[in-house]
Amino acid sequence: MINRRQSTEYNGIWWLPTALADKPKLHGILRYTPHEGFELEVIGSFFAIQELIPSSQNPMIIQGTSSDGENITLYRCIGSGISIGSNAIGPQGIQTTKYKPLSVFIGAHFGNEPTFNKLIINYSYLDEWVNISGFNNPEPNASGEFLIRYKIPEDITITLDENYDLTITHSVNGPNWDMVQKKSCIEQTTHIMICSKNETPITKYHDLINKIRNFLSFGVGRPVYPLTIYGNSEKYITYYNSKKSYNKIEIYYNTKELPDEVKPIIPPDMLFIFKDISKSFELFIRNWFNRSEVLSPVFDLYFSNVYTPKMYEETRFLNAVQAIESYHRRKETTKKFDFPPEEHNERMIKIISFAPIEHMDWLLTKLKYSNEIYLMKRLKEILSFHADIAEIYLGNKEQQKKFINKVITNRNYLTHFDKDKEAERANGEELSILVEKLNLIIRSCLLEEIGMGQSEIKSILERYKAHSFLSWNIISWD
Repeated sequence: MINRRQSTEYNGIWWLPTALADKPKLHGILRYTPHEGFELEVIGSFFAIQELIPSSQNPMIIQGTSSDGENITLYRCIGSGISIGSNAIGPQGIQTTKYKPLSVFIGAHFGNEPTFNKLIINYSYLDEWVNISGFNNPEPNASGEFLIRYKIPEDITITLDENYDLTITHSVNGPNWDMVQKKSCIEQTTHIMICSKNETPITKYHDLINKIRNFLSFGVGRPVYPLTIYGNSEKYITYYNSKKSYNKIEIYYNTKELPDEVKPIIPPDMLFIFKDISKSFELFIRNWFNRSEVLSPVFDLYFSNVYTPKMYEETRFLNAVQAIESYHRRKETTKKFDFPPEEHNERMIKIISFAPIEHMDWLLTKLKYSNEIYLMKRLKEILSFHADIAEIYLGNKEQQKKFINKVITNRNYLTHFDKDKEAERANGEELSILVEKLNLIIRSCLLEEIGMGQSEIKSILERYKAHSFLSWNIISWD
């Protein structure tokens, strides 16, 4: 498996799939660097000059075999450059062509879109979030002897839908036996395994991988990344003594988002861990998947704050406010309008009928959304759904009112540049606390959406409050 924090390269021979067997096989290098991702550079071109139309510059698949015998498939390639070297051999010199693949598969040649019946993924912080160990807790006896026992934990499997199952599983490395034994090591790693009832194209797994990633990030309270992905395909099977074994195919997405360092975190510092939801794990995950479609704008805004920690605090604030507004619009039980739509339409007709004809269209545009309730009412209603939590973290009704006013003042200043409100807006730590409390409201809403009751949410947030790095003292926003 490639270490995503180190550069590596594969020298080899590269070609287009069998459908284009008349195309040449070219020498080249597939390079990987942490900040640039994967790029293939071949000597020559798969196409003649007269064939270099835009579509041919972006082959769907390039296959290759490295000098050490690895079969490699590059999927959805984009031509990233053609050059002719200055040390010319012949009239045209030496041509090189570069390609950026969307995905890389090491260990297999696919002629069409890669398909799999199983993906095995290790996410950052997954071991800490699941926190299920097969080790005993050894203590030395009187003679100083340690006895360490290990038994691999049992798999935990749930059904996502009629097509997919999800399993929390573990793998073990070691122990190793050396002639001169100075140490013995057993290392356990936790994985998420997605099993499909049928061989499934890789593109259909993308959404599953990201939804699981977001769920873990929601629980951990930090950005989570896929560190390793392996796939099993019915097209790549080995039989040994009539026993069927899948070849492990390494899967890489050509992204640059993996951070240089994943800072450690312990379970008490997370919003919630597997133990908190283990009894209702299947229900919560299925609700998360089902609600992800309806609440996708809310998720986008919330996770943009999570995955971009260096974002300006003002932007984080606006994202949090928009997430709450978007959530309120999409929640089935919230009040959407000031007046019943029929009554509002009658009112609009009366108002527009008195307007000059040349201004009617302009007035209709201005009045189109005039029946939607304002941010103040949206915040009040959402806080009423989480009254106990709001009282603990925001204060009594009067303090909640001041909190709402401070949110509206800041939103109006940043959105409309209302200079009259500049002296009243929050800055520095006060703004950070305002953002974190808005995020707390969003977390409460999302925990409710996955199926948690108010008492469970309250318990989880009380623990989170105790370990939060921010000051949670109730601020009197006068």
